[in-house]
Amino acid sequence: MLLLIKKEFIAGILMAVILVAALMNVSSLHALASKPIPEIEFSQKLGLFDSSRLTNEVLSSNISELAFQRALNVVLVKSGIIRKFNMTELVELGIIRDGGSNGSISRQGAAKSIMRAIVHGWYREVLKRDGLKNINPFKDWEIESRYSEPLAYAVQHNIFRGSTSGKFNPYAKLKVKEALAFLMRFYDNAVGVGNEPTGSFEFKPTDTGIELLCKENEQEFAAQFERLKTAGAFDLTNLGGKVRGDSAITTQDITALFLGIMQKLNKPAFISQIKYYGQTSTQTYANRDILACMATNLVEAIPHKTFEENKVVYSDVSPLCEVDYALNNLARAGIRMGYTDSMFKGYERVSIYEVFGLIDRVLTDLQPRTPSLEKQTMSSEEIEAWKKRLVRRKNRIRKILDN
Repeated sequence: MLLLIKKEFIAGILMAVILVAALMNVSSLHALASKPIPEIEFSQKLGLFDSSRLTNEVLSSNISELAFQRALNVVLVKSGIIRKFNMTELVELGIIRDGGSNGSISRQGAAKSIMRAIVHGWYREVLKRDGLKNINPFKDWEIESRYSEPLAYAVQHNIFRGSTSGKFNPYAKLKVKEALAFLMRFYDNAVGVGNEPTGSFEFKPTDTGIELLCKENEQEFAAQFERLKTAGAFDLTNLGGKVRGDSAITTQDITALFLGIMQKLNKPAFISQIKYYGQTSTQTYANRDILACMATNLVEAIPHKTFEENKVVYSDVSPLCEVDYALNNLARAGIRMGYTDSMFKGYERVSIYEVFGLIDRVLTDLQPRTPSLEKQTMSSEEIEAWKKRLVRRKNRIRKILDN
């Protein structure tokens, strides 16, 4: 009798534990599948990082100084505080330190860069300086007097937040999610003043015909044309109706080519990035610089294997500028641009031959990433299957106890 009571008691405890675990896990899985993470949405919107890789583990890991500097550079461009992606310019403006490394950055180090960006935003009259109260609510952070006003601004505008105990933890290593939160609140505050870049291009679906003019020995060019057409490249432009490979291409048309492909791929975050490049360019005809920048966004939009050892150095490209970042990003994907003598000549107009050839390489040559990195959340069908397995496990435990 006592043994039977013990069995029933143990069975009851096990069933209760399983039921609670099931309810907690299923609800958390549903929340994970349905509730968007603001920091990931922000990163996707601005194209800061490959959102498919922003797992909970990555979000909780330390961000490198160089990765933070690049993300800050993008945010400053997108918010209108600086005009173009150029890490050297950020160093010259005193916003970031020279020689950013792949080592981690502290919360204080990142915060100081943001505060220096705030000062530059005041100077450019992008950010409003009114009504500041010089207060430091963080009892563990003694800040230099020159940061008093920008710190007050960051606190009053909710860019910096501390712990519930009033600490900022300035010397702690900055996590990826914390970095995105800082940058997201900074960006939202800046564009809330009405400074989000706008342009004059309009892109509408085109149903007019497009004719390829090519010679008999240009079979590969004709094949590239067909593959680009399938990919959506000509959904928003017909390139004037007649296409010759040796013709130059306007900035508006090259923007439309990439936009059409991004729409077909359903990549809204990268669409805004491509539009930005087209709208802020001062060139009527596309040059190699803008082709590289747009192509690297296409590379980032397509999950692929990377080769970190692939690095390129061009004698006419400044280190850490936007084009340098784009070219090295392409190289890590196995794609190289420029000339064999280490010259890039980004100022040169590009022909349709070069544009079609590069886009086709991105669409056809990228090696796919391993499937394990693609999947981050469970579908509703997988959650239901998991629940059924849990029930079967519970029944097996009951049967064991009954025996």
